[in-house]
Amino acid sequence: MEAWEEAGVTADPISPALIGSYYYDKRLRGAQEEPLEVNVYRITSGILAKRYPEKKQRQRKWVSLKKAAKMVDEQGLKRLLLAQIESDEGSVGS
Repeated sequence: MEAWEEAGVTADPISPALIGSYYYDKRLRGAQEEPLEVNVYRITSGILAKRYPEKKQRQRKWVSLKKAAKMVDEQGLKRLLLAQIESDEGSVGS
């Protein structure tokens, strides 16, 4: 859902694979925080839309997992990305 709203990415229904979850407090409009659980999926193929809900608020940019891990603020997401890098590197020789 977030991939669609924020970047116009629609996943192939067969490809999404859950790589993990993390929790964070999302600040709402009234400065109130709400705890959220976020499920993170790896998308191996998909479609990029030219128009999507948050196009005027966001700039789509593709980066490596390593660079993405450096860019994110949420520590739980950072850990998931770094773990995925390790998993990918471990499966290269398999």
